[in-house]
Amino acid sequence: MLRAWPIAGPGTNGGVMQTLNHELPAWCLFQPVPESVSQARKWLRSLLYESPGWLPSGTLDPEDLEVVVSELATNAVRAAAAVNRQGSAWSYRLVIDRTPTGFCIDVTDPSPAIPLLPEPTPTALDLLTESGRGLPMLRAYGFTWHALQQYHQGSKTIRYQLSTSPTGGLN
Repeated sequence: MLRAWPIAGPGTNGGVMQTLNHELPAWCLFQPVPESVSQARKWLRSLLYESPGWLPSGTLDPEDLEVVVSELATNAVRAAAAVNRQGSAWSYRLVIDRTPTGFCIDVTDPSPAIPLLPEPTPTALDLLTESGRGLPMLRAYGFTWHALQQYHQGSKTIRYQLSTSPTGGLN
């Protein structure tokens, strides 16, 4: 199983630590720094360019998928930063793969917290909040998610899945 790997220190590659080829499943390991969010988008664009056709028709436009990857990377950076403030140094990993009914994005980060949809509280102040919109956005795109793996060190992998099949959801 995939996991977040401890890192030795700050990198010099804009947040990208290591990446494999562009065959599926494709994965990339990132440092938990804000710059890695744009690197995650660049990695996705290169994956779409190098392996055209892996994104099933009827799921998302590539631009919408970039928004999703940005959101997931941002959440992973926040999770890793919270753990790293406690004296550890952890990376996060994104994995993209096809499934029989669509595709999935697995996110491994060092936080034990499982993402939950926030309760809707429509007030004027909601427009000013800086967080809490990501999971509702993923739900609006049609993603489902569940914990794929939890590790004894407290890290976890969450699978975000988008299905072209009406019965392909997991959540």
